[in-house]
Amino acid sequence: MASSRIIQALESAFKNYRIVFWDDDKEKLIDEFETLELPDVTKIKINNNEFSVKYRILVEEPDKKFLIYRPAGEPEVKDNWLLDVQLASYKFVAEQDTLRCTEIGLDPTKFSSYIKQHENFFNKKEYREKLAAAIKGSSEKETIESVDLKIIGIMSPLRKVDTFYSILQSLLKDAYEQSQNGFMMPQDACLEMQTELLSLLAKHFKYQSTSLSLHDFALKIFSDSLKKQLGEPSELSNEVSMFLGNWQDSKNYGENFNEWTEKASSELNLQLTFDKLDFDTLKQIDYFRNIDEMILIKLKSDISNDLINDLDVRRILDIRCTKTWWKDFSDYYETAYAASKFKQLIKKVNLNLENIEDAVNKYQESWYEVDQQYRKFNFFCRNNKDNELFSDLKVTIDNLYTNEFLRPLGQKFSMAIQSEKNWGSFSNIIYQPKFFNNYVEPFIKRNNKVVVIISDALRYELGEELTRLINQNNRFSAAIEPMLSVLPSFTQLGMAALLPNNSIELKTDNTAVVDGISATGIENRKKILAQYGHASTCINAEELLSSKYKNKDIKEIVASNEIIYVYHDVVDTTGENVGEHLFDKSEDCLEELMQLVTRLSSGNANNIMITADHGFIYQDLKLDKNVDFVDEPFVTGKKYQVVRRFVTAIGELDGSNTDFHSFLAKDLGLSGKLSVLIPKAIQRIRKQGQNGRYIHGGATLEETVIPVIHVNKKRKDDVSEVKVKVISRERIITSGQILITFYQVQPVEDKVKGISIRAGFYRDGVPVSNIEDLEFNKETTNVEEREQKRQFKLSTGIDSGSVILKLTKRVENTDQYAPYDEITFSIRQNFFGRDF
Repeated sequence: MASSRIIQALESAFKNYRIVFWDDDKEKLIDEFETLELPDVTKIKINNNEFSVKYRILVEEPDKKFLIYRPAGEPEVKDNWLLDVQLASYKFVAEQDTLRCTEIGLDPTKFSSYIKQHENFFNKKEYREKLAAAIKGSSEKETIESVDLKIIGIMSPLRKVDTFYSILQSLLKDAYEQSQNGFMMPQDACLEMQTELLSLLAKHFKYQSTSLSLHDFALKIFSDSLKKQLGEPSELSNEVSMFLGNWQDSKNYGENFNEWTEKASSELNLQLTFDKLDFDTLKQIDYFRNIDEMILIKLKSDISNDLINDLDVRRILDIRCTKTWWKDFSDYYETAYAASKFKQLIKKVNLNLENIEDAVNKYQESWYEVDQQYRKFNFFCRNNKDNELFSDLKVTIDNLYTNEFLRPLGQKFSMAIQSEKNWGSFSNIIYQPKFFNNYVEPFIKRNNKVVVIISDALRYELGEELTRLINQNNRFSAAIEPMLSVLPSFTQLGMAALLPNNSIELKTDNTAVVDGISATGIENRKKILAQYGHASTCINAEELLSSKYKNKDIKEIVASNEIIYVYHDVVDTTGENVGEHLFDKSEDCLEELMQLVTRLSSGNANNIMITADHGFIYQDLKLDKNVDFVDEPFVTGKKYQVVRRFVTAIGELDGSNTDFHSFLAKDLGLSGKLSVLIPKAIQRIRKQGQNGRYIHGGATLEETVIPVIHVNKKRKDDVSEVKVKVISRERIITSGQILITFYQVQPVEDKVKGISIRAGFYRDGVPVSNIEDLEFNKETTNVEEREQKRQFKLSTGIDSGSVILKLTKRVENTDQYAPYDEITFSIRQNFFGRDF
């Protein structure tokens, strides 16, 4: 709509005149004319139509009112064909700048000349309306600089008023995209407001340039930031650090921040600078992708050559985890850490054992960690996009695992088995067929319900990690102990051994029978449980985790039964079908088991046990056909089933074949007449069509030591978080920067979780320093190891007075932060105006 002041002026003129001329040189107020509506007034725009207009207003419609708009202003006398009419009419002259000040809400005495300077902006109605909306209610407070910023925002890619940082980030994004497309068309804001934008850059960052180039500005702030990080003299102000931190964390422009860092590194050839840095300096540098690549190459080399231990690798990860490129490189860093920890374990491991029970005890105390770290290494290594970086180290790790641990341990354990003959007659370790009597029955005798989750091929090291994960959850406690599986260690027999039984028989088709009932399939297992005489059921985990089962359905199942067996299968199915994804799926397995525990406990299941039918071996390398495989054994009787890790037969093993253990059913605590032949150590039986990397059925510790995890849910909260304190004797700041020490009061443990903190100095809710992200997740008991130091650089323009060091804590599993702590500091006058 036209300005109310224009409308009022014209209405007043038409009270005394029938015809009013409006001269508007250069059509500055064309929008006002076109949107103008006056009752009983006809608008006419002059466009070489003077004679027809004159005839119409004087002859055809001599009584009507007319507003005659001349877009080129009043013509010279000799060209003014309407001069006689004009002399008898009213000439309306709109003071455009004053009118627009009034329209927008600006003080004409302060801004009339300003509007003249920025005609391109104020000639556009859309821009004027946005500016008017932005200053509504605050016109008295507006300054030239504040209006500058609003205009820059409206003309920027944002097309709206926003903070200086957001506006600048939008302009930098546009500049980057244009540079990538091979042409440069400056934004309207840069063309119209070049002087003002340069002034703002100078004020905030001390950036000086005779002409505006956002490309130059971007390169300058990154090169200057690098100088600051290296402790070298820099030209720009401390506020650069604040801007870079804000840009990096921006949801809208954070990705463009990363793009500019790579562009700056390339165009400024920063690699030459990086190559000269020592490693201790290098690992502290932020923003540039090249840094992480260099650190990882160095780490890989040092780990390969045994020049660094796992604790030092962990310290480097703790530094890099708050840096710009952590998300892109986290799997690489975790690969390095897993490799270093694996190699440290291999160095320390002592594989001496006295007998089967001694071996099991040592395995559950420490040996399992080797299997666990081998899995972790391969999991993270597989997640790396660049498979070449750790390719040679992977060969080393795979060979160490097989030749320094898996094979020699298998050989020594085979010797212990050979000397003891009977499998299952253990004094201090529970044998799998005794599982129900030892773990389930006691709950029933106390009139308590119990849920048993059986996860196919959940070997002991996976169970140990699951136990730690459960203990990290509020109100849950978990404890693990080892149990030895039945032999051969495969699904049908292991599942049967976990049911209540008086006798277990392995049939010639490799199925198992419990007390005369087949143990194959859920329905048969329900029958076997029912014989125990208490309300019971079996169910697939996949069903429980599906949307089909609501919480009320689970509550009904728990309420209706005293014994519930839940069957879960992720690891074994993956190993048998797509073995190369085994370690990826192992992570999924743990996650699903956590979900099962949560769902069942929400359904009022207070006593939950987790166990497995058997374990497994997996070697992520090509096997040696001459070392890792043996031929089928010769027996005097009949062979029934020949699989990778065992043979069932009736008869005896040829005495000349020393590659196999030979067991009668009774030697394994089983019924029937079958013999079981198992290759010693980690050897496989040669068969067509299988690579044999994933195996079970044999008699190694990895295949036979399975977890029994006791899970309970408590009534009260039992998980806490580490406390963080700020250690700083002085609360007075006398220079442009201050070093703050943060202290993690206690180490992270199962029931004490780490936290993420964001810290920065603020005044009146506005940041006046760089913002730092800190991770407090150290498990060490060493006090000094739990300290972190951060340098905060204050804005150059800040004056004396109080500032607040604000700590906010990240809300778990979100990107949101909640207040954590505030500490007041005082700034002394003597450093203002200086920048260090």
